[in-house]
Amino acid sequence: MNQIIAAPKLCGYPEIELAHAQMQRHRECRIDNCVWKAAAYQTLVLTSRLVPQSIPPRTG
Repeated sequence: MNQIIAAPKLCGYPEIELAHAQMQRHRECRIDNCVWKAAAYQTLVLTSRLVPQSIPPRTG
């Protein structure tokens, strides 16, 4: 089953420090398996604190 999931809009009160802390706390988690890390990642991307990789990471 293919699904398209769109991130919700960021509210007017993003907590950048909390997003950084969640990224550190969940560093062993994968974004596609951890809602906390996914939310923190989206917050950092939408506030231009993090720029996603332009090429996919290596596997294996």
